[in-house]
Amino acid sequence: MTDPNASGDVVVRDVVHPLDAQQITQSVDPYTIVDGTSIACSSGSGTREQGWWRLFDLDDDHGLVGEFSVDSVDWATQSVTGDGLVTVNVYCMDEGLPFFIQFLTLQDSAVVPLADEVLTFHNSG
Repeated sequence: MTDPNASGDVVVRDVVHPLDAQQITQSVDPYTIVDGTSIACSSGSGTREQGWWRLFDLDDDHGLVGEFSVDSVDWATQSVTGDGLVTVNVYCMDEGLPFFIQFLTLQDSAVVPLADEVLTFHNSG
């Protein structure tokens, strides 16, 4: 990600999950940042504001049922030039509803400042 003002959203489809700590991911390898695999929309004057969504269907895709809370969201940047902010939002959505913004309920949000960096992991928690 090269946009220092982008937002990242995580959508949780269910509201009932286990109390034991669980780490879930949609990444093939959540511990490696691969140079040259990022997406950014840029123009001649810099990278424009943008956002990314991840939808986690916890019971169907991860076998998780019972009550839960999201303690943190891990994410990474390939490179950032200049200062900026990333907003990480966690939403909840009832089972069976289509993935439309009007069906999302914001659960928590964090704003993370960024500066010049390369291949950097972040934790919003």
